[in-house]
Amino acid sequence: MPLPEKLEADLLFHRALCRLSGNATLYGAWQSVSGLARASITAAGSVNALTNMSHDRHAPIVALLERGDVEAGRLFLRQHMHEAAERILADLAAGSD
Repeated sequence: MPLPEKLEADLLFHRALCRLSGNATLYGAWQSVSGLARASITAAGSVNALTNMSHDRHAPIVALLERGDVEAGRLFLRQHMHEAAERILADLAAGSD
């Protein structure tokens, strides 16, 4: 699948999670920042984009939801977002693709 299609699928996955949470504030916040997320992922280069959007990074989210493990899910998502941000920021600082 080409990178633009993978990016769209990733953003739709995150949008669906926010919508399915039933939290209108979270969903509204996602709607507000999704364009920035798209720009950040794109600006960080294809290698980081593919790494951050990989199945391996997202499968645990689904597993935790299926188990209903709220606390583990909360911890995982914090780490998930931190790792993605660190990878993007490091790549932007290095100025590489």
